[in-house]
Amino acid sequence: MATTPEVLQTMKPWQGVSYPVLVPNVKGLENLLQIIQASSVAEGTPVVNEIAVFTAASDSFNKANTNKNVAESLVELEKVVKKATENGMRVRGYVSTVITCPFEGLIDPKRVTEVAKALLDMGCYEISLGDTVGTGTNASVRRLLEEVLKVLPADKIAVRVLPADSSPSILSHFYRYM
Repeated sequence: MATTPEVLQTMKPWQGVSYPVLVPNVKGLENLLQIIQASSVAEGTPVVNEIAVFTAASDSFNKANTNKNVAESLVELEKVVKKATENGMRVRGYVSTVITCPFEGLIDPKRVTEVAKALLDMGCYEISLGDTVGTGTNASVRRLLEEVLKVLPADKIAVRVLPADSSPSILSHFYRYM
């Protein structure tokens, strides 16, 4: 993220392409907004109109990644989302460790649902659920989707799964819910 200013100031954007920027906290958003303002004055249209915020379903993973537990990160992210949307930006939320955490083991799909709902409720237009460590199986993805889709609409969910069993049939779970 240290090179974000350089990347944004030197890139030549393509019309109709979105360039979301990963924003971990309010300070990161404030820095991005300054960069956007400076480049918009010089060039006309801002390169970035979307950000990505992230947390995890596991406190241990989130603490290792952001130095905050999940509840603390959600408090921070709510401030980020509010400020971003007030500045006309779209926000996509990401939840890591939705199947397994390398520190805590299996993750309860209800926990994933709670975190994803919190992100959606704070204003994220879509929530991406990530199988961070690649342990997803047909059964674990089915359990996850069945639980998440009890609460969240399918058109607000994206899923990134690295199937542990290398089975293409894992995709059948997604088609059933589409």
